[in-house]
Amino acid sequence: MPTRTTAAAARTPQRRRRTAEQTRELLLRAGTELALRSLDGAEAGDAGPLAHIRVLDVVKEASRLEGVPVTSGALYHLWSTQQEFQVDLMFHLLRAGAYPAAAGARRLASELFAQRLPPAEIIARLSDESFRIESESRMGKAATAFIALSSVPAVREALRDAHHRYLNEARELFSQILTYIGLEMRPPYTLDQLATVMGAVNDGLRDSASIVPELHEVPAGAYSIAAAAARGVFSEFCRPVVDEGDAIEQ
Repeated sequence: MPTRTTAAAARTPQRRRRTAEQTRELLLRAGTELALRSLDGAEAGDAGPLAHIRVLDVVKEASRLEGVPVTSGALYHLWSTQQEFQVDLMFHLLRAGAYPAAAGARRLASELFAQRLPPAEIIARLSDESFRIESESRMGKAATAFIALSSVPAVREALRDAHHRYLNEARELFSQILTYIGLEMRPPYTLDQLATVMGAVNDGLRDSASIVPELHEVPAGAYSIAAAAARGVFSEFCRPVVDEGDAIEQ
């Protein structure tokens, strides 16, 4: 029969050793959870991705996620100040929220290409799916909340880093789309500019849909606002592929 001491020990979560990188990932995950919860605040004062995120809150959340105690010393072993942690957390949030629809859009693109759908239908379907995924993404919403702070050098650097990550994902997808439907960039525009405009349009429409959803309503059978906007951007920034000797401004 187990002794009382043995039984108590069995009920106590066993502390396991983590590497510095595992601890870093755990604390960033805890900070992310707190940041995402702050977006659900009922009042304006409760909002802001990093509002009210303190070291004690982070280690408490990390302890809950891990099931064993995590100390503030673990955080300060990796970041010398709370501000350094918050900056790293900001980069982490922005990277994760840079293009939440990337994987889903690529999968759908492959399916649509295989079905040999008309180009306009492919652009519309991909636009609608990206809009849906990004509208439902809490990480994407958290990333957008930093835009108002872009005048702060550290925030602007993090936003630029996130945008470059978005471009790296978007180039592959948009290149595939253009190749499949027989389009090329219309000079003087570039693929990165096409991707930038598409991202900006999607972000703006996502925000407006949460504020004035009634203005996004369209009759049955009509293209959604997001799909119509995407078709317009592709039409202005791209042209049918032409031979070099016959390149004429469309």
